[in-house]
Amino acid sequence: MSNEHNDQLATRLPPQNRDAERWVLGGILRDPDTLPNVQQLLVADNFYFDAHQKIFQALSDLSNEAQPIDLVLLYDKLRKNKQIEDVGGLENLKRWLKKRDKSWCELLSDWTSNNWGSRYDKCGQIVTRRGT
Repeated sequence: MSNEHNDQLATRLPPQNRDAERWVLGGILRDPDTLPNVQQLLVADNFYFDAHQKIFQALSDLSNEAQPIDLVLLYDKLRKNKQIEDVGGLENLKRWLKKRDKSWCELLSDWTSNNWGSRYDKCGQIVTRRGT
């Protein structure tokens, strides 16, 4: 490969989709029972946007601490970690709860290109089981 081609590859953004990430996090907030299934597919570092990584990590931490997952506890966890401003504050988190989650797994499928077929099947099973 030429140096020019390597430079172009180095400056390209990895696959990312802000809306898909928001829908995943909003879906977890609306239906916390999906988090263990999502954790089988994703870790915080899979999120491209730093704020989304912090939110997913906080949700995972709450789950690992056997705490219920809701907006109040998420806000408190992020505040204690001094990350609430990094994620856009409470109003930003509230907006995610208002969005429809009917196709959040479909949006997630567009978000990544790494062996997505099997992940989409698993994600589709999560949504089907939840009745959406």
